[in-house]
Amino acid sequence: MPLLADRKRVDKPEIDIVDTENGALASLKGRVDIDSSPAVRDRLLALLHAPRPRAVSIDLSRVGYPAYYTLNLPAPPAAENVRTSIAVREFQSPNYLRQGPIVYRTTPEEIGFYEYHRWAADPRTLLTSAVIDHLRAGGQVLHGLYV
Repeated sequence: MPLLADRKRVDKPEIDIVDTENGALASLKGRVDIDSSPAVRDRLLALLHAPRPRAVSIDLSRVGYPAYYTLNLPAPPAAENVRTSIAVREFQSPNYLRQGPIVYRTTPEEIGFYEYHRWAADPRTLLTSAVIDHLRAGGQVLHGLYV
C-alpha cells in the first residue's frame, strides 16, 4: 500500500482556459512544472502563440509544490546500565531509492514513485543518523561512525 495513500491525489496537473472579453484566463492546478507537465506547457504555448495574442492572465492559486519528509522516531527505552560498543556504517540502498521521489511498493513485484513527495535528505543518511541517535540515547558506545 502506498505510503501516502490516504492523501487526496493532487499530483496530476490540470489547466482550464477560459476566453473572456478582456483576453484569456488560464487556471492551473495540481503539481505543475514545465518539465513534468508537457500537456500543460503545450496548451500555454499555444495560447501565447495565438495569431492575435490578447491579454493572458494565469491563475496559480491552486498549484501545489513538492513536500519534503524526514524521519521522526520515538525516543528509545531507558538504558539499563548495560554498555556495549557498536560500530555503525552508513546504510546502503539501490540508486532508485535516492533519486528524489519517494518510492512505494504497489505489489511484491512493482514499485511506484511519488513525483512531488521527496525525502528532505538522502534516505541512507536519514536512516543511519536515526539509528545512531537512537543508540546514543540508549547509552551505547559507538565506534566507526560513517555519517
